[in-house]
Formats: sequence, structure tokens, C-alpha cells
Amino acid sequence: MRTTDLFTVDGLPMPVPDGDLPLYTEDVQATDSGLDESGVFHRFVLRRNVQSWDFSYARLTREAYAYLENLFAGKDSFCFGFVSALDGTRQEVTAYRCKRSVLWHSAADGQFRDCRFRITVC
Repeated sequence: MRTTDLFTVDGLPMPVPDGDLPLYTEDVQATDSGLDESGVFHRFVLRRNVQSWDFSYARLTREAYAYLENLFAGKDSFCFGFVSALDGTRQEVTAYRCKRSVLWHSAADGQFRDCRFRITVC
């Protein structure tokens, strides 16, 4: 299993993800945002430029999958380290993992496929 220090969870390196790692940036809006009676949209932004990354692994061995899951085990949030796509500097933020899925491809030889999850800044 190959790991990389480009992405870390509580200081531990993550397995090398597949290529084309999507990075999303979005604003978090208050529930009060919306159209008024005259059709004018009022936007109340709570937080700007919240980043999230979609990680994917086409194939993982049982050992690699166990290592990956142990990085997040029992944690509601964690310290996520990454290299900024804009300027290449190392950054650390508090983040959480969501939207996870995996296909247990072969129970006989411990192969997992299509492991996907999102890491989002708190």
C-alpha cells in the first residue's frame, strides 16, 4: 500500500487516491435565505468558501481498506492536512468525513472496489 503526505488525517498519511481528485468550494447559506413575496432573492451567507474533497479508490486490499478506515475510526472530526492547490503551501484544518461508500468485491480474497468518501472542512 502506498501512502502520501499530500493528505493526512491527524498527522498520518492517507493512501494515495486515484487521479482526478475533485475539490469543491461553496458558501453555506442560512435557512432564512430565499425569495421574498416580490420575487427578490435574499442570500444570507453563514460561511464562505467551505472546501471539500471527494476521494476515490478503484481497488483496495483488505489491509489498505482497514488502514483507511482506522484513520477515521471513532472520530466525529479530525485534523486534515493538505497541500493547497492554489499556492502549494501545507495547510491543516478541522474536518469531517461523509458520503462514504464501498463495494466489497470479493470476500474470499479481501478485495474492495469503488471506495468513495468526501472530506469537508468544519
